[in-house]
This record gives sequence, structure tokens and C-alpha cells, in this order.
Amino acid sequence: MSAMIAKKLKLYTCLSVGLMVSGFFLLVSGIAPTPTIFLIITAVVALTIPLANIAIGGWLPAIVDKKMMGRVESWITPVMMISHTATLGVISVGFPTFFSITSLFYVCGEILALVGIGYMLILPKLSKQYDESMEHHNKPSQTIEAPSHI
Repeated sequence: MSAMIAKKLKLYTCLSVGLMVSGFFLLVSGIAPTPTIFLIITAVVALTIPLANIAIGGWLPAIVDKKMMGRVESWITPVMMISHTATLGVISVGFPTFFSITSLFYVCGEILALVGIGYMLILPKLSKQYDESMEHHNKPSQTIEAPSHI
């Protein structure tokens, strides 16, 4: 479903909307009154996060030189694993003394939604600047022809 939507939207829109919608529904899932409603909301989150993944996966080949893609990928995975481990470490130390299950949904939902809003404010302008610079860079240069009598 996300792939079909991504074909119709720009990558920065997919990223922003995917994060905002999933963040909103993740926040709402913290107040779900029944397990059934919680599972329905979680399904919506699971269907919207791939929009962000598609956008990131679509941008990487566009902004990274093909020769450097292996190096970039080899940095992305360990950094993600370190951040996941650190997050789980904070949760294991702080739960249930400093925060509850619902507060985890609230905090994660707010962070996702705020990052999505930030991307919605910043990325369209940056994308436009990038497109303009690529147009200027790819514009054929004017050549000066030598006079024919030389």
C-alpha cells in the first residue's frame, strides 16, 4: 500500500506524512480503551511507517555515490543498533519507576510527530534548492568556438 502511495507523492512528503501520521496514531494508541482498538491503531501505525522507509531508501541512492554506498550502509546499521540498544537500556532502567507503558507511547508518538512536522517545514525548501542546483549544474555550458580562419 505504501509503495502505491509513494509513487504519487514526493519523497519528502512520504517521509513527513509517514512520520506525522504514525506518530499521531502511536500517541493515540497510548489512550486506547480496549485491546481491539489498540490493535486497530497499531495496524495503522504499521501501515504508515513504511512510507518513511520508502522515502529514505529512495533518497540514499540519489545522494550517495554508488562507490560509497557500501560504506554508508556499513555505518547506518551499527548506528541504528546502538541507538536501539541505548533506548532499550533507558527503558529497562526507568521502567516502571520513572515512566509507564502509556508514557512510552506518548513520548515515542510525540517525537515521531514532531520530527515529521520538522521535516515538513524544512525538506520542501531544501529539495527545491537541490533541484535548482542540479538544474544549474547539468545545464550545458556555452562553448566559445574558435574563428574558422585559424
